Amino acid sequence: MDAAGLHGDLGITAVLHTWGQKLNFHPHLHCIVTGGALSPDGKHWRSPKQRKFLFPVRAVAALFRGKFLAGLRQMLAAGELHLPDSGLKIPATRARWFSLLYSKRSRPLCQTSLGGPQQVLSYLANYTHRVALSNRRIVAVDGQRHTVTFTYRDYRHGSQLKELTLCALEFIRRFSLHILLRDWCGSGTMES
Repeated sequence: MDAAGLHGDLGITAVLHTWGQKLNFHPHLHCIVTGGALSPDGKHWRSPKQRKFLFPVRAVAALFRGKFLAGLRQMLAAGELHLPDSGLKIPATRARWFSLLYSKRSRPLCQTSLGGPQQVLSYLANYTHRVALSNRRIVAVDGQRHTVTFTYRDYRHGSQLKELTLCALEFIRRFSLHILLRDWCGSGTMES
């Protein structure tokens, strides 16, 4: 692969997350991408001319959004995605939905170097060994009212710690969105 004209191979690790702080469905990727390329013979590291990022951030965002939505459109058209009770089965509704998605700007958070192997491992551990909601975030379970209260970070308001109370059925519905199906797990175990 010719990575940014570097004539070498990139390294990338990506972790898919499906949840936001409120257990809502918020699919997004956490990626670590090398800031250069390894020569085909594996002996030389090739750095890009621009030192801050391998590629321009806005260009990556637009390209990723376009490729992702094109793949999603193809899967929907081929019937490979099963969306029960979805208006997206209606072509006109699907076209409006895609038009809206294409018009939205992607907002990738790009950071410079993580510093070394230990920092990379720490970063990845935050996203590979977590469940959608840890026990310490659950602050109350009310059996009479059938509610569950948990904490979340409100990133739109300075990462303030807040509480959210949901009825038990809504809590279970949201939590269940993030449990991987057996077919998705390489080991055949149920993981979230």
